[in-house]
Amino acid sequence: MKPTRDLTEDGREAIRPTAERLAKGGVVKAEQRRGDKAKPWYAADNIISVYLADGVITKRQAQAGYQFHQTYFIAHGSDVKACSWGQHIEGSVNTTTDTQQAARNKLYNYRLAHGEEMFACLVGIAGLGQTHSAWSAGMKWHPSAGKPFLKASLNKHASLLKLPDDEK
Repeated sequence: MKPTRDLTEDGREAIRPTAERLAKGGVVKAEQRRGDKAKPWYAADNIISVYLADGVITKRQAQAGYQFHQTYFIAHGSDVKACSWGQHIEGSVNTTTDTQQAARNKLYNYRLAHGEEMFACLVGIAGLGQTHSAWSAGMKWHPSAGKPFLKASLNKHASLLKLPDDEK
């Protein structure tokens, strides 16, 4: 059986990942419904990318999620990578760097600006990569409550960051 091809509006073959990249994984194609234009491929490096590809969140909300993820990653590091983003203070027993401390201060300010529940949503989903349904179930809410709460949290964070609105 021959694989189907994605075509652009003018009939040319669309740009898509190579077979090797698809086999490696981590790439998703945005869901396409009947009558929609062909949608692009996204590298699914975190849950925010998956939600953007599925149309759950807008590009503005995704930018806010990526920014929060980056700040959270710098502040707390990764389970996989060593945390050595800058020079440690000579003779200090504190193992955090100035960059990490600045990111932690940002997260503290975000907690004050958003409130506990919205901040917890951003930490759980954008920071730790939980799904919105798993996060809301962890909060002892109905699993379907996670999606609108995620959107509201990302909108508030985007407004705090003064990100431009999406084009229509």
